Amino acid sequence: MSIKIPTGPPGAVPTSEVSGVQTTPESAEIDAAASTGSTDPVMEIARELAAGKISPGQAVDRLIAQTMDSDMVSCAPQNMREALEETLRAMIETDPHLQSLARAMGVEE
Repeated sequence: MSIKIPTGPPGAVPTSEVSGVQTTPESAEIDAAASTGSTDPVMEIARELAAGKISPGQAVDRLIAQTMDSDMVSCAPQNMREALEETLRAMIETDPHLQSLARAMGVEE
């Protein structure tokens, strides 16, 4: 008989048990996307992060900026945009899944 000791808050589902969760891209995946001439802004951020051109914190800021500049969000009223950005930043600080993604990028708590 083995006993599993929980490592997260009560009721939390470990990331490894959630279907559809993707890990951060490995350098080989980033290089492969770069060689195809990908213009995906998220992959560009990943390439810059992997190359050490930007810090993990800068990568998070750029990802948020990319979201805020998206067609869907950019047409929203300014007060809604501000609330959304505040919510995104708060979620990165408090959501266990987003925290694990940020840590995988190298963001320190």
